[in-house]
Amino acid sequence: MPENPSGVSGAAKTGLERKPQVRTALLLTAAFFIIGLVGILRHEIWRDEMQAWLVSKDTVSLDRLWTVALHQKHPVTWYLALKGVSLLSSSPVAMQILHLAIATLSAFLLFAYAPFKIYQKIFLGFGYYFLYEYALISRNYGLGVLSLFAFCALFPRFRRKPLPAAACLFLLANTSVYGLILAGAAGGVLLVEVLAGEELRRKPKFWVALLIIGLGLALCLYQLKPLPTSGYERATPFHTTFNSGLLVDVLILVPRAFLPLPLPILNFWNHPALDHLPAARTVEVLLCLAILAASIALLRRSRPALLFFLLSGAVFFLWFYVGYIGFTRHYGHLFIAFVAALWMAGAAPGRPAASPPVRAGISGSRFLRAGLSVVLFSHFLAGVFAYAMDFSHQFSQARNTARYIRRKGFDGLPIVAHMQGPCVPVAGYLNRPLHYVSQGGLGTFSFSASRRPWGVTVEDVLADAERLCRLHKKDCLIILSLPLLEKAAPDRKNLIRLGRTPPAIVAGEEYFFYLLKFRESASAAFDSSVR
Repeated sequence: MPENPSGVSGAAKTGLERKPQVRTALLLTAAFFIIGLVGILRHEIWRDEMQAWLVSKDTVSLDRLWTVALHQKHPVTWYLALKGVSLLSSSPVAMQILHLAIATLSAFLLFAYAPFKIYQKIFLGFGYYFLYEYALISRNYGLGVLSLFAFCALFPRFRRKPLPAAACLFLLANTSVYGLILAGAAGGVLLVEVLAGEELRRKPKFWVALLIIGLGLALCLYQLKPLPTSGYERATPFHTTFNSGLLVDVLILVPRAFLPLPLPILNFWNHPALDHLPAARTVEVLLCLAILAASIALLRRSRPALLFFLLSGAVFFLWFYVGYIGFTRHYGHLFIAFVAALWMAGAAPGRPAASPPVRAGISGSRFLRAGLSVVLFSHFLAGVFAYAMDFSHQFSQARNTARYIRRKGFDGLPIVAHMQGPCVPVAGYLNRPLHYVSQGGLGTFSFSASRRPWGVTVEDVLADAERLCRLHKKDCLIILSLPLLEKAAPDRKNLIRLGRTPPAIVAGEEYFFYLLKFRESASAAFDSSVR
């Protein structure tokens, strides 16, 4: 028997090693929360964030919430969570606090249980996706990251306690279509594990776990079924024929997801720097092949991890080709799948939790491991840049617009907004409905089933504003995200151009203001015609 000069048993060593790891995880999590809190208090909510908040806050019943959520093409889970928070506070900051709490829990799981070296955890936790895209920006994708990380932390225990891991996948499937794909791939891995293990096949609890996962997948698919009244089906029809250009568009999503370095401009968000390289598409296709080959080499020793990565990647590619390519927050799930696969590969089955020395299923040369660290460092640099830009610039001008309206006393006037989408965050910050010309009536959030079937013109904007002036016998404020009324202003003596906001990080969320003055003569003619 080999000597043990330290005199400490293996179990005691594991406990001693584990305590510093937990302390480090708690310190990193506290730093994450503080940095995230400062960030969300500076972050201006944009249309998609505010849309979910207003849908949850302003729907009067759960039945109505279900109906509207189905038209948003997202599962109802995030809306239900926001509904609960909105009962405590009507301020959208409540949504941001909830989302930060979710992101902080994800960060703790990463720092405490992921089988990466400490500097790799820092690069990931404070990198672009986990600090910025899925933390500062409050969307349903953050809940998906938490569910996936919880599954990864529980994966080593699956052979002893399968139900908690299955519950995580049930929740993951009902966060977004991307969560559905990740949960389906993970469920496929667990199905293979059960079928391959004779002992597992004989125990009912494993089949119950698979049933739970299957029910979660089915519930999400039901919620995502096409609706004839939803504008999303009309805006993004499925592609079912071969298109070589579209195929290249899908392939180059891999380097964009793995190297999310933004262009150093004000509108950096969703503007990858890779797209501006010489011969960008050729370079990105070559990078795609290299990244996929290196990923497979790193995961090849772990059957569950490699199967998860290949399954999720294949379905993601299919979805991006047939359905919707999207933006960084969407195709970034390719990298999220890779992180989860590495986590599964590094976690030794049967251990309560994986620790940095455990690298049972992660293979590859020193060159590949160094390349992985370089990729993670690029995420850290991108995260620092995005956070700094968001801190020092306006992500959206919606909050400033609401402050301007209140400061000028315009919040007591009828307000006409050209399009729903760009002006939704203004309605949220004002905490009042606006008259959306594109919807033909009052509202806060955008609802595709109630949109006007024709395009909105300058004449429509002015006609609705004139009608509200006569109806309320007041001036009417007009908010546009485009300078559509510049040519109409000189021809209308009662139309005053008030000004515009500066540009924002989100293109299209800077605003133009006009005041349509109330005219007594027009009101008298209107009253007589009503009589």
